[in-house]
Amino acid sequence: VTRFLPLLLILLLTTTSCDSDDGPSGSAVDGRYRATSITFTQENNGTLVGTVDVLSYMAREAGGQPTFTIDLFGRDRDYTIAYQLANDNSRSSIRGGFSSESNNRVQLDLGDDPDADRVLLPSPLTLTSSTDREALTGAASVTVTFDQLSKLGDRRFDGTQGTVRGRLSIALERE
Repeated sequence: VTRFLPLLLILLLTTTSCDSDDGPSGSAVDGRYRATSITFTQENNGTLVGTVDVLSYMAREAGGQPTFTIDLFGRDRDYTIAYQLANDNSRSSIRGGFSSESNNRVQLDLGDDPDADRVLLPSPLTLTSSTDREALTGAASVTVTFDQLSKLGDRRFDGTQGTVRGRLSIALERE
């Protein structure tokens, strides 16, 4: 038994020193987050589209806040994204489930919800939670159509056919 003691001690030390990072718990990220920035930037410094401030096409609430929020319901691991484009009469919403991943990431499964396409969101949408859990940020490579940009409210692309590849960046703060 004593000759196995050093081996047992090494085994215990290696298993306890491994830090399993399953991502943030649902209760840690539970809450409402309001978008402070959503931008699409064309790849390779392209000038046809350049940078589109997606948040500037959102309706404004009393107080001037853009209407784009993400509610994370930690206990049930569900989310609701609510937004309203300035050229719409009503709010749109996307609902589904989210999961936690390593490195403080939260992944929202948007499925094939057409409301996600309207604001250029990729599926899945992966966001990174700040260490104090007060902010979520994310960036993803996406391909969008000129029709999507036009429906967003960017009239420069009315009637233009084709697609453009770029990076969608999003930043949200907990309310």
